[in-house]
Amino acid sequence: GDDETRYVLAKSVGLGYLGYPAFLSAQRLSEFVPPLLGLRDGILYAEWLPNRCCEAEAAPDRASWIGATAAYVAARARLLALPKDRAPGKAVHENGWALLAEALGRAYGRFVFDIPMRSWIQQRLYRLRCPLPTLIDGNMGGPHWIWSRLGPLKTGFHGHGLGKTQLNAVDPAYDLAEAMLSLELSAEEEERLVREYAELSGDAAIGERLLINKLLAGLWTMETAQEQLFSVRQSGRQQQELHRRFLRAWDFLTIQTARFCGARCRSPRPPSWHSPLVMLDIDGVIDRRIFGYPCTTAAGMEALSLLAAHGHSVALNTARSVYEVRDYCEAYGLAGGVAEYGAYLWDAIAQRGQPLLDQETMAQLAELRRELQQLP
Repeated sequence: GDDETRYVLAKSVGLGYLGYPAFLSAQRLSEFVPPLLGLRDGILYAEWLPNRCCEAEAAPDRASWIGATAAYVAARARLLALPKDRAPGKAVHENGWALLAEALGRAYGRFVFDIPMRSWIQQRLYRLRCPLPTLIDGNMGGPHWIWSRLGPLKTGFHGHGLGKTQLNAVDPAYDLAEAMLSLELSAEEEERLVREYAELSGDAAIGERLLINKLLAGLWTMETAQEQLFSVRQSGRQQQELHRRFLRAWDFLTIQTARFCGARCRSPRPPSWHSPLVMLDIDGVIDRRIFGYPCTTAAGMEALSLLAAHGHSVALNTARSVYEVRDYCEAYGLAGGVAEYGAYLWDAIAQRGQPLLDQETMAQLAELRRELQQLP
């Protein structure tokens, strides 16, 4: 017969009953994870498959990633369900809710009033009803997927959702939110992911729970990135990746909150350029950093609503990137803005941008970028 070489991955998952959740998860999710070989002495054995994602002809498109993610999260909701009746009592081990309560508690002030409010907020979060409590994945980043001869497969599918130092969240909406963060999905792609998941799982109320899980995914990513940066010695490349993770989560939280708040204060009339024109900065004017990242306030929402109601055309003038200016214009229904300290103009009405830097300046910036990347 023919010779065939196969590779085996052995991963420690815990002795005794501690290893069975990993084994049962792999068995029930066999369609979505590398082929399971067995469990012995606390070691889970699976077939190691090469990742073909780097090959041009095998690289998946974004639609394939979205479909695979929706099907995988829906399968976990169906096949790894947890009891719906949660034990009464304090949410002692709800690490995710504790982090979110700490952030939201800052709205009541610092050092004095926020501390007693955290417990109240955490209890409110703990009582949020999830119709499909699930053993979530908790680690939906792109590097934890492989594109094999069997199709898209999820690695690291166990041990990141529940545990002493883990989130201890049970809502599959968290896995969707983290996938949106990791894959940097657009608003249209997010809608497709949610729609496909809801069709496959029957979770019709997923939209009502999505925002709170988006906030949790962003804050948890920022928290874990900081913790790894300052607790363990990292190489330069690892440090850069952790910084990228932190900034990606920061941007995700900023844009997601802007979309949520903008939907509640933007004018029903389409934006346009007309007089009177009001130019607003973002940081310190529309946004503050109350929750650990930039977002608007109740006063900011009221001000934007009043400007729109009185027929003002509103534009931005900020140091923020053109991508943020574009997203803010879309979220709040603004006419456009000046981005990056005057280096770029964005016209949201015409959906057209205009860089204001000449070629010599662009070359100098490229040289500066290269030099900065060489610093240890």
